[in-house]
Amino acid sequence: GRPPGTAISPRWRLLGQGRALAPMGAVCSASPRPAAKGRSPSADSGTPREPPVAWMTSSGLATERLVCEFIKVLLKRKGVFDGADTMADAATLRAKYADTLATIKALHMNDGNYHKDGDAARKGRANRVTFFWDLELIDRCGLKRENIRMIMLYEKPWLFDRPGEDGKYDPQAPGVAGVSAADRDRYYALLAKSKEVVDRIRAGERVPVPAGEKSIADQLAEASRRLDRKHLKALNTWCDKVFEEYDLVVGQGGDVVMLNLAFQVSPDFTRRLVRAVREGNVVFATMSASTMACSKTMEMTGEILTDSLDNFSVSAKYLTGGFDPIDLDGGGIETNVLGALPLYKSPFAMRPHFSEAWLEKVLSKNKTAEEEFELEMGVEVDDDLVASSCRGLEVALQLLNVISANAKEQDNPVYLPMLDGQAIQCLFLSDREVFSIVPNEFGDDYGTGTGAVIKGLPEWLPHWRCLRCLHRRDPKLLGMRVRDWGFGGRWA
Repeated sequence: GRPPGTAISPRWRLLGQGRALAPMGAVCSASPRPAAKGRSPSADSGTPREPPVAWMTSSGLATERLVCEFIKVLLKRKGVFDGADTMADAATLRAKYADTLATIKALHMNDGNYHKDGDAARKGRANRVTFFWDLELIDRCGLKRENIRMIMLYEKPWLFDRPGEDGKYDPQAPGVAGVSAADRDRYYALLAKSKEVVDRIRAGERVPVPAGEKSIADQLAEASRRLDRKHLKALNTWCDKVFEEYDLVVGQGGDVVMLNLAFQVSPDFTRRLVRAVREGNVVFATMSASTMACSKTMEMTGEILTDSLDNFSVSAKYLTGGFDPIDLDGGGIETNVLGALPLYKSPFAMRPHFSEAWLEKVLSKNKTAEEEFELEMGVEVDDDLVASSCRGLEVALQLLNVISANAKEQDNPVYLPMLDGQAIQCLFLSDREVFSIVPNEFGDDYGTGTGAVIKGLPEWLPHWRCLRCLHRRDPKLLGMRVRDWGFGGRWA
């Protein structure tokens, strides 16, 4: 068998003009990368260093298998993982590598909860009714509390000395001198106003932006930019230290509009974060709302309330956090729903917490992406592949890998139907991004998970280990041929 994470793929040949397109994900062919600053190379000198990696999840590390796979990622980035432990479970890894895990430092971004009631947030943490990165990293991954720092971008940890708030962000004391009291007070007055408007909107009240006035988002963007540009040296010094010292950055869920706004009004930090992840200085992982903020659009959610976008999405002129020009040209995606953390170049959009209610809309969006790709590339994608992309994350990722590897100016994204309990891994190779689903149950190589099968998929799908086996079991699985999946199989 092959080690997990290796993609073995014949070259895709789509219909139409018969042009051979780039393979969907030749992970093995990536050229070795030099060790990132402050990181150890692989313990095995004959093995190339792991490429930069990021995870996107719907509901965090929801299963023991995901915990296990995530610990492996952290250990590989430290250069200490022993290949003999490939099949070890999470408990074994925590015990064997306890000393290393105790040294891993994590930065926990929690802006999705900034505009939520503090007491409710603390109660939720106490009851563990939802996934909180810091708590799970301690309890299930072996990290130490003193090595995890919770921040909120709204509180500008690179600029303001603040006492912190339990369950929201840790105390911060950057000690920056010369900050204008007027600039600081205006900024915090706008944050207070944003909380007031959020509360009114959540209460069902209409709060339109007054005619001729700037939205709160634009006012906040101006005030935030003024502060950061005046103290850019302090911001860069803070980022230099953090991205040198920390191994992992994680994004919490919460209110997707307000979390997205945090990145919109912090473009200088956003650029530094994207660079640190893509250069391999830190591992990056997101869940729910923070996953949506990384995609081309965060519109596919029932959580965006009336007047939220008008008040809390900045005008296009303030989107300066490292976007490609194609992201801002208004083709395919409106800028008011554009994910404000442009970590990925690949054209995808995300629907975490996916359910059958979204099937029709996802299929429609993916057909639009297919039509654009076929028109611009002059080749035809198998309609069965597109038709199946709304029913399974694995298939949607195959479609994304094909489009992202070959179409450089794709406006319409591929929508990824991510169920709770699923996770996506992205490897940043020298010439492309390669996406794959992370196995989330032991014995499961597809990340579907027991019981996590959308209507229309065979009940036995999670328990078969190889797509060739699937083909022998049902040659017409989802109306597709084995070659349409783009690789021969995946082994645990």
